Amino acid sequence: MNIAGSPTLGHPTRILSRIFSRIVLVGAVLATSLAGAAPNWTATASPLPPHVTPPVSDTPKPTVGVIRWDTWSATNQDSPDVTTLGQPQWRYRLPFYSQVLSPTTVSIREDTQAVMDQEIQYASAAGINYWAFDMFGGHEPYGINLYLSSARVRDMDFSLILGHGGVHGLDWYKVTVPEIVSLMKQPTFQTVQRNRPLLYIFDPQSWSSEFGSVQGSHNAIDALRTAATAAGLPNPYIVGQVWDAPSGSAIVDQLGLNAIGGYTHPAAGSNQQYPYSQLAQANQQYWGQGAATGDHVVPVVNASWDPRPRWEEGNTGDPLGPYYKDPTPAELAGNLNAALKWNANNPLTANANTVLVYAWNETSEGGANIVPTLSEGTARLDAIAPVIAKWDARPT
Repeated sequence: MNIAGSPTLGHPTRILSRIFSRIVLVGAVLATSLAGAAPNWTATASPLPPHVTPPVSDTPKPTVGVIRWDTWSATNQDSPDVTTLGQPQWRYRLPFYSQVLSPTTVSIREDTQAVMDQEIQYASAAGINYWAFDMFGGHEPYGINLYLSSARVRDMDFSLILGHGGVHGLDWYKVTVPEIVSLMKQPTFQTVQRNRPLLYIFDPQSWSSEFGSVQGSHNAIDALRTAATAAGLPNPYIVGQVWDAPSGSAIVDQLGLNAIGGYTHPAAGSNQQYPYSQLAQANQQYWGQGAATGDHVVPVVNASWDPRPRWEEGNTGDPLGPYYKDPTPAELAGNLNAALKWNANNPLTANANTVLVYAWNETSEGGANIVPTLSEGTARLDAIAPVIAKWDARPT
């Protein structure tokens, strides 16, 4: 995953417009309920923007998702992402399925059914509700294929992160949209609010390069929504993963998306190491900045952020900037707990009541992540498990 972005300020009058629209929505729902009929969220007489969605009472239990970046296959063992991690200073990150071959070389093979089955067991035992599979152009599909073929598939759900670089273009309408709809119809596809399929869009600002304009991107997303509802699915809940909340709010609105989210969110600053507490602070400030735009928010929680192996390999997609000491398991659990508490305290803003963690296996870019490692075992999963269980057991 590569990051980029250029912030610009949003317009404050748009916030007032959204607030008024939500008041109209609540009034319409109350009137419908008093009349004894079930409210229809997809057809209302009020001129609501497309991103206005039902209140959080439709999603009473919080869910926790984790990003998957599946590039650890047999065909990728000569890539810099693998070879750099063979250096001694980065071996603490090696996932449990790695093998040390020599003092400077490793094998990192995740693309087997046995590994996927074990990953599902680890994640579901910790209470993780779903994986968000990166679905980028040229990206290997082994992860989602092995997940769907696993005997443990029903132990946890899945979602998709729709990214740039070839998954769109001319094949979007004929190939990609039907594929996404087919996946959304799977019984383990993650939903929020009245069974709405949950999707993420990575860097929606970049979609104009694929579809020619913002309007072209909007048309592409509308086509996906139309195909989903034509297939008998509820209107998908789509989250825009932007880099800056004030400027990102504009593209979220222009594309008719349902919420602001993020893929990862380190702070801006100089190229040096900082404590994890400052990364957690950057995450939490971002949730508040998203709320201040008037849009709905899906909090992102960084389990780590330290792209130095990628910088060493010459990858320019991740710009030089702050990197952070990996959290202790307790620090990671604290940041996740803060996100779940934020959702509970902001139910109208966090109306999907879900949190997305970066990441399961972004090992070269992120750090140790939360996949069990050769060095720590399941320490991070063991730390977050009681946090998730506590919020899942909370009365609604």
